[in-house]
Amino acid sequence: MVGYDIRDGKDLALTLIQDIKQHEILDRLIRGYEREMRQELQAEQLSQNPFVGVAHKRSYIALLERYGKFLQSIGIVDRVAQEFKVTGLSLERHKIPEVMDAAIALLKALNKSEEQEE
Repeated sequence: MVGYDIRDGKDLALTLIQDIKQHEILDRLIRGYEREMRQELQAEQLSQNPFVGVAHKRSYIALLERYGKFLQSIGIVDRVAQEFKVTGLSLERHKIPEVMDAAIALLKALNKSEEQEE
């Protein structure tokens, strides 16, 4: 009896998932972000008080950051690291030769690129 319930639950879940149109949901979310950002910029331009304008600009910047994170989370935009820090790396702890070789190759490549920039 439980087996039938599990099978019916899976069939119901598949039916519900097939009715969801992800592209429409994402389209609505993207348009919503863009509309809100546009409204904040317009409000900033129309504001009489400079402090209110700054508040609208800050709100716009916060929306822009959330919008960027949203696009990254759904895979539309890839983020490239601006800075790469490695601290406390002990090559002696990693007894795997491939890990040690890869770490040394990375350090050599970084040093070589820094020398070329100078």
